[in-house]
Amino acid sequence: MRYKLLKANILMIAACYSSFSLSSPYPYDDESLLQAVKSAYSKYETKTGFCREMRKRDVSEVNSKWLAEQPIKIQKLALVIVGRIVFDRCVTPEKQNYLLVVMDYTSQTGDMTYMNESLTLNKSFYFPQTTDDLKNIPEHEIKVLTELPELYYPFDHFQVVDIVTKDPSVK
Repeated sequence: MRYKLLKANILMIAACYSSFSLSSPYPYDDESLLQAVKSAYSKYETKTGFCREMRKRDVSEVNSKWLAEQPIKIQKLALVIVGRIVFDRCVTPEKQNYLLVVMDYTSQTGDMTYMNESLTLNKSFYFPQTTDDLKNIPEHEIKVLTELPELYYPFDHFQVVDIVTKDPSVK
């Protein structure tokens, strides 16, 4: 008799628990997690588009004595790096949110699809010669360039390279 009562209680608790888990939203519902990933990606994509549009703004000059004193090769590389840094700064909040949602999704579901995609999207690649040249650019100077008003927001680095390299004082 006691065994039957215990068995009935266990079945009742199990039934309540399973109905609760079926009706409960996030973090137990894979569909809610997937929707969160898609929503975060959509916001990240929208912000990326906004930051790309900002690149179209006009930059008429760059006031940097250090940059003007560098060979053209170093100027170009420095501006490419600065361009990447300021673009990343523009999209960082949405990018971080997306990555957190993807990590949560992956940890809850075990599905690595979105994690692998995000790692591929955020992979940086430089040729060996470029990495050697990067060692010759002081980090402090890159930081100073990213804080200049004309380079603080995303910019078209091809346009800015043309402006900087047309300066007759450039080597």
